[in-house]
Amino acid sequence: MNLQLLGVNHRTASVEVRERLAIPERKLPEALQKLMTLEGVNEGLILSTCNRVEILARTANGSTDPAFTRAQFELIAKPKASLDAAIKLAWDAGYTVIDLGADLEGEARDVAAAHAQLALNARREGKRTAILSGGELTVTVRGNGRGGPNQEYALALTDLLRETSGISALAGDTDGADGGAGSASDPAGAMIDHTTFAKTKSFGLDPKAYLANNDATTFFAATGDLLLTGPTLTNVNDVRVILVEPT
Repeated sequence: MNLQLLGVNHRTASVEVRERLAIPERKLPEALQKLMTLEGVNEGLILSTCNRVEILARTANGSTDPAFTRAQFELIAKPKASLDAAIKLAWDAGYTVIDLGADLEGEARDVAAAHAQLALNARREGKRTAILSGGELTVTVRGNGRGGPNQEYALALTDLLRETSGISALAGDTDGADGGAGSASDPAGAMIDHTTFAKTKSFGLDPKAYLANNDATTFFAATGDLLLTGPTLTNVNDVRVILVEPT
């Protein structure tokens, strides 16, 4: 029995490489099926998160350990579980819920623009609304700042919603690290509300300039809105929540 392991993580590969190799949740069954069709592969396991991609295969070469014949694999947490928990909390709090799904993809600032429009529509209609989504977004790095997709999403929302009252938002990674270098001190994401907008104005901060430099961490460090949880020792999705209060 031989075990074959192939993988990359935040210590061995850049964000750009990890994003190219990442396998979305909806494509994991297809990827695992392809792995199992390879000659000599008896069992396989694929782990794909924002920080690592690992492929483990047990091949038929050599003797088979009896322990593996008794082994079973069980999926104990899925990305949608974290989103479903947030949705239940929103319903229980009396919000009308807009569930955008647990596997969104796309450029963080572009997704933020679409979600900001939903929030503005709900604000105009006077609806107490919670807009929730999961899935891992991406950032095209053009500057030399610090941040991650959740912080960039929140920064884009700040730019688009800073003249509107009654809207707050949170975007974070459930593993406690939003991009970055894998340090325990990396932010998990960011939160925004009316105090963020007030500080943006009083401190003379230009969200567009920070977006252009991909420097969301510095922006939210200045406003005091970084989401700092430390490592959570789990990773079941990124979660984004926008809350809209009526006038």
